Order: sequence, then C-alpha cells, then structure tokens
Amino acid sequence: MITLEGSNADNSSLTLGTSWTLIYNGSSGLEIDPGRGKVGFLQILNNTQPYRSYRMLVISKREIESGVHYSEFALYGHSCLPETHIQTRNIMTQTTSAYMRVTNDYPQPLILTTSTNMNMKDTFPSQTIEAGRTSPMSYISTGTEICQSYFDIAYGSSTIKINMGQDKYVTDANLFGIKGQTEALLAPTKPFSKDTDYTFYFFGGPDVLPPLINSLIDANLPAITAYVSTNQFYFNLTNDIKLTIKQLDLIPQSIRCSYATLSPIHHQENNLQWNINMILNLNGKIFGSITYHYMSMDFNITLSNASMLMQAIVNISDLQVLSCTITQVAFSIQNFNINNDLLMLVKAFFATWYKLIDTPYNLASTLNIKYNNIIIDKLNIAINKIINTTLIKNVFKKKSMSDKTFSNDTHKMEQIKTNNSRWMSTLKIQSKMLSQLKIPGTHNSGSYELMRKLSEIIYGNIKFLWNLSANTAPANGQLPFSTDKIYVGRILLDYIIDTVLRISISQSRTIRQQLDDATEIYVPSLVYPKSTYNITVNQYIQWKVDPINTNIILIEPTQYYISKKEKNLLGIIQIAPTA
Repeated sequence: MITLEGSNADNSSLTLGTSWTLIYNGSSGLEIDPGRGKVGFLQILNNTQPYRSYRMLVISKREIESGVHYSEFALYGHSCLPETHIQTRNIMTQTTSAYMRVTNDYPQPLILTTSTNMNMKDTFPSQTIEAGRTSPMSYISTGTEICQSYFDIAYGSSTIKINMGQDKYVTDANLFGIKGQTEALLAPTKPFSKDTDYTFYFFGGPDVLPPLINSLIDANLPAITAYVSTNQFYFNLTNDIKLTIKQLDLIPQSIRCSYATLSPIHHQENNLQWNINMILNLNGKIFGSITYHYMSMDFNITLSNASMLMQAIVNISDLQVLSCTITQVAFSIQNFNINNDLLMLVKAFFATWYKLIDTPYNLASTLNIKYNNIIIDKLNIAINKIINTTLIKNVFKKKSMSDKTFSNDTHKMEQIKTNNSRWMSTLKIQSKMLSQLKIPGTHNSGSYELMRKLSEIIYGNIKFLWNLSANTAPANGQLPFSTDKIYVGRILLDYIIDTVLRISISQSRTIRQQLDDATEIYVPSLVYPKSTYNITVNQYIQWKVDPINTNIILIEPTQYYISKKEKNLLGIIQIAPTA
C-alpha cells in the first residue's frame, strides 16, 4: 500500500504535515514480494490541482526475515488544462519534439507519404518535394500518452519508421530500402535549444557515390592518420581553453560513407555550383590534451556508432581558385568513452563543462550547437587547402601533369620510346581519336573490348588519368594530396576511367548519331567460287555485315503499326551492338 501527497508550499515548510494534501491511498501496483526487477501495474490517479512537490509513503511492509526491497516509482502526468497554461502544463507532462526536413537529391520530384501515426501530436506532412530541393522545416512532437511514439514515412523505394520518446522510450530511425539511397541523422539540440530536443535530417538520392568515397577513404586514411601524429592540430575552444589533437587511432573501416550525393543547385546547362550531401559513420579513438591557462591534461575519447552530416557547396566558376564551402555539420553519437581521470577532474572543478559531455546526447548537442561554427571553420580551411594544391588544380584546369607530351606530329611521336605491345598496335593508331577508329563487326560481340589500362603515351585532354593511383598513399607523415600522385583506390579509379571511356566513345554526338554510326545489319550474300563455273554445285551463302541507318530499321515496324487500327500497342525493338 502507498500514500501519495502533494504540496505547493515552500521548501522550508514541506516538513510540516499540514502542508501536504492527500491525493491517493491504495495499491502500489506491486505484490508484497514481487521479486527483483518486476514492474507493477499502472495505477490511475486523478487530482484537479497541480502541485510543485510530491511525496510517496509506503504504509505496509513485509516481515524482517524477508529482507528489504527498494522500489523505484515513476510518476507520469497528463494535463487537461487549456493550451494557454503552458507553464503549468509542462509541469504535468514532458514531450519529445524536433524540427524535421527531407532533402530530395534525385533529378525528379519525390513523393513522400506519412502513415502509421502512433501517439504523435504534430507529425510530418505528406508532400511532393521537387528535384534537388529540401522540404520546409516542420515541427513534430509526441503526444502525452505513456508509450512509445512513432510514425512512418515512405519515399522512393524506401520506408522509414521514426521512433520518438524519452527515458525508457527511444528516439531513432529504422531504414528499409536500398542501401545508399536513403539515410537519416537525428541531431540532438538541447540544452542549447529552447524549444526542441532534436533536428531530424532525412535524405533520398542515387547510391553511386558512397562506394567511390569509401574507396578514396581507404586509400588515404592511413596517410592522414600518420600526418596527424606528426603535425598536431590545435583548437581554441575559448580564450582560456585550448584543445590539441595528437593522434588518431583509426583504420579504413573506422570511417564509412553511408550516403553521398552531388547535385546541381540549378537544373540547367553549364552548372557551376553543386550541392554535396554526405553522411559518414564514425568509430575510433582520438588522443590529445586539453589546456586551461597553464594546466594541461591528456585525454582519449572513443567513439562508437557515431555519425556526421556534412553539407557543402562546390563552386567551379573560377578554376584558378576552386571553392568548397561547408554550410552545415551535424552529429549523432550513440556511445562514447572519455578517460576517467579527465572526467573526474572536469566533474570536480568544471561542473558546467561536465554537463556538456556527461552523456552521448549532451556531447552531440555540444558539437551541434555550441562549437558548430568552430568545426565548420576548421573543416573549410583544411578542405580548401587540399583542393587548391597544385596537383588537384591542374586536374580541373587540364594542364600537363607529366614530362611526357602528346603531339599530333607523327614524326615526333615516333621518337618517343615506348613498348607498343602494351597498348594498341602502332603509334599511328595511338595518335587517332577514339571516334576515328573503325573496328570490324563480328558475330561475337565480346571479341573486342577496351581495357582499363593506360598507354605509355599520354593523351592531351585526359592527362590527369596518369596521375591517379589505385594504391594506398604512403603513411610517411606527409599529406597524401601534396605528392605527384592522387591516391583514389581501385574502385574509384575504375569508375573514373570508365566514365572517361564512355565520354570518349560518345564524343559530342547525340544518341541518334551514335546509333547511326554503330548499327549494322546482317545481309545474306551468294558466293561463287572462282575455281568453278558450276554454280549449281559449289555456290554457297555467307553473311555480310553492312552499316545501316537507324531510320531504315524503323521504317518497317512503323508502317506495321500504322496499318493497325488498334490503339495502345507497344512495340519493342532490340538493337544489339556487334563491335
């Protein structure tokens, strides 16, 4: 049995029995000896007046020989007061709220629908998001029932179940769809935010870039880790506090890209500004020191199941000065650990600071709000320093990156010492553009193929290919982007070469022009051997491959469909390449 009482008296008067008003006297919801870890039944209590203080008395006990059980009581409130009584209502109930937006990185509109609303007061509205655009920021919040709140959204081929809640109820997002096409980051904001607990970022787009970015990370992370160990990084958190990063304990799998897109700001020709949306999953250990005035202490932080959202704008209008400006950074942290001696020191002497890092939620919120601008500034300085190295600038400007040269002068090319057996057949062939090569047709379309193998002769308009490497950058204490090679990893290098190959094949021709150039037809031919004039005995038929214009191929099926009176006929013509 329990007794629940409430009081609005000052703290100094709470000890007086007359200050307490009886609210409930009855069952606790638990049996007398329920056993450890048991949860009792929910007891419904009603009071017409809210109180600032409550106390609970246990008025029945077990025998001494049964020992002592300690129980935890959780009070939940539901207010029936009008919305104007905000301050009083917040005493009675606590909700979870967030601002939410969805970004469409597809080149076509994205239809988003919301469904399965459970205990949500304000939810995200169904809507259509235009290509390359972000939905308006919407306020969402849970209801007042004591249960897990959630709702579902769906767009593209993905469905997302979004949970919201506090204490024993969770706030997270479960994604169901094609990997890399949908991602989310739920960024904590309190205690710095006055109105919401989170900002929810959701994205939908193509899944092309994540494996390419992971290839770049795999090729360069060991070298970057070695560089940090040789060149320490400093951050001034305040005028009195300096943070030093001394070492990174990371392997390539410590940083994984789960979502990334590159889309034009304006969907038109000759786009010079592009949006980057990228989410990285972070796991690893950071070693450093923190200095307060003249007192310094080493620290180490271990992150697990953390994520970082980075949004940026790339400007290529001036190739002399490439620009990448980070506009948004947000963090979500599930677990972390700080060395205990530093944690105890901060807790004892800097209680205000301790509250910023005592939980994963508070640490992420501190990074998202309090030090967000510092993080963005440092990242912008580092990224623009890298992309404006001479090597990378020359890639975009298509300048020479090698002592080897390409010349249209065949005589000069013949002076170049090269092993022709490694690429094509002769220097004369090598001097031709890809569109000038005529490869004979064959019944076996796999007889001819272009390999991902660069020649010893460097071609003028694709010289940057010879400065790319599939290897891992050397971990020698130098930044990998300051050498004469750009280390991109095997997956990214193959993608770049394949892209250049496709562009080289198509040149500036339209799809129709490419069809006209590549389409051939098999024509039966009657062959008369010269050795005999007895055509009735020795003549035979062989197939001949002749070029044919696409218009001719389309004439016969077009006439066929015109002759038909039925509507809604669908015809499929398969044109297979033979070379």
